[in-house]
Amino acid sequence: MDISIFSFVPDGIKGQPRGSCGGCGLFAWSTSVYRIPGIAGFYCSLECIETYLFSVESCRWCGREMPKPYTSIDSRLCSEDCSHNYYAHVMGDRTAALGTGKRLIVYLQRKRPEVYRLLAGDGTPTSNTAKRGRPAKSEDEKRATKAANQRRFRGSLRRRENAPTRETDPYHVASIFPPTAAVDSKGLAGTENQVTDTKSGLA
Repeated sequence: MDISIFSFVPDGIKGQPRGSCGGCGLFAWSTSVYRIPGIAGFYCSLECIETYLFSVESCRWCGREMPKPYTSIDSRLCSEDCSHNYYAHVMGDRTAALGTGKRLIVYLQRKRPEVYRLLAGDGTPTSNTAKRGRPAKSEDEKRATKAANQRRFRGSLRRRENAPTRETDPYHVASIFPPTAAVDSKGLAGTENQVTDTKSGLA
């Protein structure tokens, strides 16, 4: 399972730790770590992500929260299906052992389908078009849709660029900013007669 699309280097100062992994607790330095959308924290490996998701307080197969006290592995399997899958693929053939990503896929399908689609790519059984019974678009249709969206976007930019502004047309917002010509010049001039003559004491 390739989760490299979620890798990044945490911000920080060179030579100083930049937080710790949510799975193993080791410090992150200037190396890449992983952050899965919708899952708190960051992690240094796929194994650490699954360690966090399927810890003591969660179902060991699907990741559902389990508040009841831990007494055994069976107390951390929330259903018969989870129990069967855990013993068959984790304890049995090891195809879903910690770090394989198998259980992360199960978790994302249930809790974060949009993230699962990012990992799986277009045309997966969980895509919106498949859920609604519509066929997925062909590559030509996708390109045509993208080109049409780009044309609409460029057109809206041109309309905004060509729209009048206060600098080019001071009257286009006259209802909010009345033009200077609308001011009564006499009224302004009349205020000069109200200035007090300090020498004569007359207003």
